[in-house]
Amino acid sequence: MSLPVKKIYVDSKWKTSDSVSHSDFKFELSTSLNLPNNTVFYVDDICIPHSWYNVDETSNQLYVYSEGNGPCIIYSIPANNYNGITLKDALNTVFSLITPNMQLQALYNVGTNKLTIQTNSSSTTFRILTNDDLKNPNNGWTGASYDKNKPNSINDLIGNTGSTSNTFTQGSSYTSGFLNFNGLRNIYICSSNLCAMNIVGPRGAVHNIIKKVPVTSDYGFNIFSGGSISHDYVEASKQVWKCLEFRIEDTYGNIINLNNSPVSFSIVLSTILEDL
Repeated sequence: MSLPVKKIYVDSKWKTSDSVSHSDFKFELSTSLNLPNNTVFYVDDICIPHSWYNVDETSNQLYVYSEGNGPCIIYSIPANNYNGITLKDALNTVFSLITPNMQLQALYNVGTNKLTIQTNSSSTTFRILTNDDLKNPNNGWTGASYDKNKPNSINDLIGNTGSTSNTFTQGSSYTSGFLNFNGLRNIYICSSNLCAMNIVGPRGAVHNIIKKVPVTSDYGFNIFSGGSISHDYVEASKQVWKCLEFRIEDTYGNIINLNNSPVSFSIVLSTILEDL
């Protein structure tokens, strides 16, 4: 690969007025850029704030299948940055407000970092639906409708990853897996107009990902990533660049809510000698 021929510094602070957010934005160049044959680019010098909550609108739904003393319910936990104790309190709040007759109660064990959900009513029988349950169109769900492809469940956080759910009564309790409050291991910079659908994404399907960024910093700090390796590039021959579009996504293809915090990165353009 030859030396870089051009470098574009992208900062979402300078997104266009019709951009949606700092994680779904357009960045307009002052003049059109006509790229010659055998042009490639890679993304470098990345700075993304770890400003998203570990529970938000893409991961806050708890699906409870009730077989007595109440309907099937989707409990929506308010978006926030939770730990075990505050998540337990939030669940108990929605349980008491939405279905007090079911007498559901959440408990948290600090030692095991696991959550327990039990009922104190002898007439309540319930299940906590897994993601596999939610994908099954014949799961018997009678509650509010939901998108089976994107149920936005909290299951990844609570470790409810089994193939099917068990039934619980007053004499038995649901126990979560090990609570995982760092659910995003990687985030993805995507572009619909810079990248053809020729990248295999984390779910095995083709996608328009131009860079995978490991989450290496805790909440409240910036994630820095750079030093791209020689084969980590995207082909861009004979393209015309003027208005560039970017999305910051999680592994499910959801746009990450950065809570109005800007991102920045560089696009390095190069030419290669070998045929593409």
